[in-house]
Amino acid sequence: MRIVAHICCLALLTLRCGPSNIDYLGQKPPGSTPKVFAPGIVSSEHQEHSTLAISSDGKSMYWSRWPLPRYRDMLQTIYYIQLENGKWTDPLPASFSGKYSDGSPAFSPDGARLYFSSERPVHASDSINTNYDIWYVEKINNSIWGDPIHLGFTDRSEYGICFTQKGDMYFSAGYKSGGISDGSVDIFVSRSEKGRFKTPVRLDAPINTVEHRDAYPCIAPDESFLIFNMDTRRFTPEGRLLDGDRSLFISFRKVDNTWSKPMSMGHLFDSPSSRFTGLSPDGKFLFFTRYVDGQNEDLFWVDASIIPKQSEDDE
Repeated sequence: MRIVAHICCLALLTLRCGPSNIDYLGQKPPGSTPKVFAPGIVSSEHQEHSTLAISSDGKSMYWSRWPLPRYRDMLQTIYYIQLENGKWTDPLPASFSGKYSDGSPAFSPDGARLYFSSERPVHASDSINTNYDIWYVEKINNSIWGDPIHLGFTDRSEYGICFTQKGDMYFSAGYKSGGISDGSVDIFVSRSEKGRFKTPVRLDAPINTVEHRDAYPCIAPDESFLIFNMDTRRFTPEGRLLDGDRSLFISFRKVDNTWSKPMSMGHLFDSPSSRFTGLSPDGKFLFFTRYVDGQNEDLFWVDASIIPKQSEDDE
């Protein structure tokens, strides 16, 4: 039991290595019961469609949003708010977003880059891109970013981006790989080496399996645990739901560097569908989205102490 407690303490210390004085728009901290984050400011009458990406200094927040009601050819857009002169700005589309469908914003650990998924054409000569590819922009000053740069992963749609403290990238993708049938969704990792990302590697079972779709990873800064959305839904050819649901699960990294059997995050995240998890830079809060009414999906936050702890069986 002492070993387990030691591991948990180290994980909490790692989570809380970021800034400790983040101003969360003046919102009252949620405690152990999830609450809608910043209603009417961040959470809106539209569909928030990503976790909340918070800069390393806590002065910028980015997320993506679908307008409701959703119609064909509507664009998912990345929004941001900025702390300026002690006050938060109103939400505005990011300087690089609005022309194409963009989502899944995620800051690099040093805050110098913002990564995101986009349907924008990879080449200037292309008219469309049917996949969501990973792009990034580099910070020029405050909320001003450079032109989007394509990361280079092009096999399938990639989304749900997050980073370890070392800079390794986890994301979900609809690759056809490792014997998994086309159309599945799995979680991948791309290691950072000398400033470049290596070829993505699909995580082995028990994270990715043929029985369900696994997406929207949230990796601990030290890679001690992985939270993700497990989708067991089955549909008719017409798109009618037969059975299954989307729930949040957690897996712990074992001493041999394999992953433990995923366990449910618990009743707080079971229903309605919860997804798009992310940790605040100070490690104090867990953010996620939840459907609240029809297609309306809001951002919620909860104290990070509710994250299940590693047990001896998971070592």
